[in-house]
Amino acid sequence: MPFTPYHFGAGALAKSIAPRHFSFTAFAVSNVLIDVEPLVRMLGLLDDTILHGPTHTFPGAVVIAALTLPAVRLWDRTAAALRLTGLRPPAVATWMVLTSALVGTVSHVILDSWMHADMAEHVARYPGLTKADIPPHQVELLCVELAQYALLIYLARLAWRGAARVITAIRDARSRPPSAKAGVDRTN
Repeated sequence: MPFTPYHFGAGALAKSIAPRHFSFTAFAVSNVLIDVEPLVRMLGLLDDTILHGPTHTFPGAVVIAALTLPAVRLWDRTAAALRLTGLRPPAVATWMVLTSALVGTVSHVILDSWMHADMAEHVARYPGLTKADIPPHQVELLCVELAQYALLIYLARLAWRGAARVITAIRDARSRPPSAKAGVDRTN
């Protein structure tokens, strides 16, 4: 089924590892865009003898990643025009959108090649990426585990920031003169 959230586990992990250098929005948009073709095939609008066609190849992944940039920029403009500040991601550099989208589409092709039999011919020339008899539920479990690792890294970052704030506050309190600590006004 297209548009499954399982693929997002890999993006969440990448975002947690490099939060200032990775756009989860671009990753997610690229994963949705790459699955438009299978959806169109499922609806019978294209030849449905196969589910995953040209977009689920590595050259197709590069094209979809490039198409993600205008899609993300359109989303930004639309959210700004409608004043949807909660849905508007912060401004992201073009290189970051393209890199994150490429990570999204390439990881999508790899994960789908492990998941779907009709993808075998797309990755057959890349021996390291062959299915290796991984059951589909194991691929889904891997994606969920990646999301769990992302959550752990995120929580560790929060804890580290909190500890750093406490240490800074203690250091600042110790460096103040005694009169400033007690709040006593000695100007009289």
